[in-house]
Amino acid sequence: MSILTATMPLNLPPTIHQALRHRAVAVTATVVTALLLWSLAVLEPHAPPARPVWTGATATVLLVSLAGPLTAATTSPAAAWLILLHLSLAAVLIPLLRRTTVAR
Repeated sequence: MSILTATMPLNLPPTIHQALRHRAVAVTATVVTALLLWSLAVLEPHAPPARPVWTGATATVLLVSLAGPLTAATTSPAAAWLILLHLSLAAVLIPLLRRTTVAR
């Protein structure tokens, strides 16, 4: 936040500062997730059981991602909606991506 505040003009409304802060969090989360998925793809051929490793990693990422809606949501309905979005995405992606891993 200090980097964004230091580089932005001070006459912007607080909602713009908040929107930029949320975008910075989203971009950071996307980059971290991409790096983790890339590292899993590199390590997957060398791991003995690929499917359990993949399933455990994605379940861990899901649990960590749920911390965002629980801490950043301003109202209970907003938190419920964000949690529902995270869970629905995980319900689709985890089984689909699990099928693409190498079974040994």
